Amino acid sequence: MKIDNELITFTIIAIVLASGLSYYYITGTASGTDSAMVGVPLDDTYIHFQYAKNLATYGKFYYNVGDEQTGATSPLWVIILGIVYKLGFDLISTSKIIGLFFHICSSIILFSLLRRYVKNKTFAWLGGIVCLISPTLFFYSLSGMEVSLFVFLLLIIFRFFIQKKYDYVGVSLGFGILTRPEALILFGALLLFAAWKKEKKMIKIFILAIIISAPWFIYCFLITGRPLPSTFYAKTESTGEIPLINAVLVFFWPVHEILFALGTMVIFYGVIIKEYIKIFEDELKFFFAFTIVYLLMFVVLPIKVTPDKNMLITPYFSTALSRYISPVLVFLNFFMITGIDFLLEKRKPAISKFSRTLTYILIAILITETILMLPQFADKYSWDTNSISSQQVIIAKWIEQNIPQETRIGLNDAGAIIYYSSLASDHIFVDLVGLNTHQRIGRNLYEFIREEKLEYLVIYDEWFPDMKTKFELEEIYNVTLEYNTVAGADTMHVYRIK
Repeated sequence: MKIDNELITFTIIAIVLASGLSYYYITGTASGTDSAMVGVPLDDTYIHFQYAKNLATYGKFYYNVGDEQTGATSPLWVIILGIVYKLGFDLISTSKIIGLFFHICSSIILFSLLRRYVKNKTFAWLGGIVCLISPTLFFYSLSGMEVSLFVFLLLIIFRFFIQKKYDYVGVSLGFGILTRPEALILFGALLLFAAWKKEKKMIKIFILAIIISAPWFIYCFLITGRPLPSTFYAKTESTGEIPLINAVLVFFWPVHEILFALGTMVIFYGVIIKEYIKIFEDELKFFFAFTIVYLLMFVVLPIKVTPDKNMLITPYFSTALSRYISPVLVFLNFFMITGIDFLLEKRKPAISKFSRTLTYILIAILITETILMLPQFADKYSWDTNSISSQQVIIAKWIEQNIPQETRIGLNDAGAIIYYSSLASDHIFVDLVGLNTHQRIGRNLYEFIREEKLEYLVIYDEWFPDMKTKFELEEIYNVTLEYNTVAGADTMHVYRIK
């Protein structure tokens, strides 16, 4: 077996570079605290921690102990974290290490793929390194969430699909579905591709994917009477208004590296798209189309614009588009790099000297912009972790010490508060949005609160502007962030329902 020295070299560089960057991120003190070291930047991460802790302890997907729910959007990630917790490791630090591991693996796979499809091997290095240091992807690799695992599985599917190893595609797709439900979009797309190609061998993909993922959907149905996790129904049921400019920024936040813009410009200027596509086999053409369609699906998610044209009425999950769009950044990277190589390696049709110069300028912008954004994202990481630690975690510890045991508490941010409170207390938490309390979905909120006999509410007033008109509330505690970068509002209130 021939030793691939170039791949080994890239792997070593990737490990060293990722280790240095992760140290830079988690030791960041932009917020003036060590929150980047001891916390995570998303409240949703703590939801996974809560399920993982209970899965390891009781063997079931409990939100509250004894209360099975389907709020774990990524059951595979919960299982992995459950094993971590069972072995006695710290969830916060270990989840970051695991996320970083999958992120490094993804950059190595992308580098390996690019070497096969570019003439100038320098571009394979460019694509691999840009993927590794992508501010968005690196941020999520340290978020404690499943994003890096999902990116890794998508690239595994990509690689095996190109090689027509359908058994491996099916297994990877099954695990992908258990990591993020968006993988069902890929399942459907592959089904259409198989029908178009009349490729009977691809039936393996769907059989294996269904065998692996079906138990989760059966479980969801048995628990909630619905085939998908409660997070799907809760997020699509809840709507809100956000400024149009915010909606634009939310979409472009994950592709700030200009991967999408660059890739599109490089591939399309000179009207070479038909020639560019011809160099690829049908499997690559499929993933090219899938990447574009996947992005467009999330662009058109907003339902409608308000009459004054200033606000967007949008599904709940549109405000968190970045996490859902980020996984396809690796495919945008792949097609951008192969597009650049296609142009610069004098493949037909030839391009002008001006276009060649412009391409090099765009490459320089990509590299420079990516590097310059890293410190900003490191600061964001520090501030986001600080926002969660200084609001939700503080309130969780206050609840633990000041509210009687087994009290029923309604909340809108359903992660850090229950995770830290339940470490030393037996309060019963009810998710007012419905992500982790499926009984809430499809019911009037205020009637639900009465029927559940909630005694306390931990909420953002901005989320429930009518709450004080429906109930007599006594505010007993609140926490206000001086500088809020990720929390749902600056002030979180604790109310007692009289």
